[in-house]
Amino acid sequence: MSVEQQRVKKIEVSKLVLWSENPRDPIPDEEAASTSLNETIIRRALDDKKQKWELQKLAKQMGRTYDYSELPIVVYHGKNPVVYDGNRRMILAKLRQCYAKTISVPFELPEVEPEMYCCVCPKEMALDSVWRKHASNGSWGQLERDMFEYKHMKKCPSLFMQINEATGGMIEKTPNLNQRHVRDEVLTEQNLADIGLRFQDSKLLSKHSPKETEQILRAIANVIGIVQTTRNERGELRGPIESLVGTIITANENKEFKPVSIAQDIKGINSPKANQKRTRRTKDDLSIPLFGGGLYLKPGHVSNIYRDICDLDGFYNKNKGSLSETFPALIRMSLRLLCEATSKQLNTKRMSDFLNKNFSTAKKQLNQNQQTFLHNQSVTPANIVGMFESAGHNYSGMSNYQQTIAMSLILAQLITQFFGKTKESNAP
Repeated sequence: MSVEQQRVKKIEVSKLVLWSENPRDPIPDEEAASTSLNETIIRRALDDKKQKWELQKLAKQMGRTYDYSELPIVVYHGKNPVVYDGNRRMILAKLRQCYAKTISVPFELPEVEPEMYCCVCPKEMALDSVWRKHASNGSWGQLERDMFEYKHMKKCPSLFMQINEATGGMIEKTPNLNQRHVRDEVLTEQNLADIGLRFQDSKLLSKHSPKETEQILRAIANVIGIVQTTRNERGELRGPIESLVGTIITANENKEFKPVSIAQDIKGINSPKANQKRTRRTKDDLSIPLFGGGLYLKPGHVSNIYRDICDLDGFYNKNKGSLSETFPALIRMSLRLLCEATSKQLNTKRMSDFLNKNFSTAKKQLNQNQQTFLHNQSVTPANIVGMFESAGHNYSGMSNYQQTIAMSLILAQLITQFFGKTKESNAP
């Protein structure tokens, strides 16, 4: 695509059409055909049942004046200018300019001009731009990435998509499942076959009865916290599933696969604490994983750092025999980075202020085993700041892995409090 194929054009806000195929929250075909498409999308975004739009947060970030720093990317469908990128910002503009009297908005909208400069380009260029901006920045889940590749990049439907369709939306309804490592390491063809399930052309085949199949699928939806955080067996599925469904899988092991219909939509429990309770614990401190278990965070910078630290920790646990004794210091340095990023996101000037203000509240959220572990590792309100601050200066003195895990338990509660999807986020 050449530069000449792009042009900046001033377009009336009232004439711009919101994109019904936005991967953030695509509109069903029957609704997309509606003559009131813009209003349908706007009301859906305000309702925000999937927590994908967060319009109030965006409006608060803008303040009283609309932010024009990014141009909407527009493709003409005939005579209609369709907004491929910038739909959240465009909804705020339309609410102010076009729907002020017909749609009630529970927050203040920024002031905006009736016309707006847009980047107009061909569809292929717009799709490429949308993919580059959103595919890896945390704003899409793995299922949304797969669906975009299938619909707009001519890729075959992934197994992940087939599982979602055959189960009535199990993956999209259970955000803990909608992650890259779950697709690549957990819900693989081999892992599913090991528990008596197979997905073929978006159809569900099973060795089990419909009722047993539903039980297994529900276990998958709820067990992800164990699969996600048991680092020595990352990606194992059958073991954690059998701990919830008993002998069903073994009893039906020699049966043939056959088509099966499930009567209910399957979805999991989204509470991080519920997942943590299912994680096996022993009196041995080594049973406590980093962050105390899998966290369920809103997409964004903090979530991205958290996921990278989990991958680093998984690498350490898998290869510790061939790594130096000081390798855990890298994990502690990463925790400091996560803590600093969290405090900055919350507009707290100093990391020390953030930790001192919230330590006691975070500790109260830990279970008794975790609090005892904190005590054994000497993680207290008096020294927590020093532990994080020294993470950038004393490499050889930071290799106590168990103490690093204890620090991560406090940090896990803090980032879940302010960036967890199952709770209201309230900045300090």
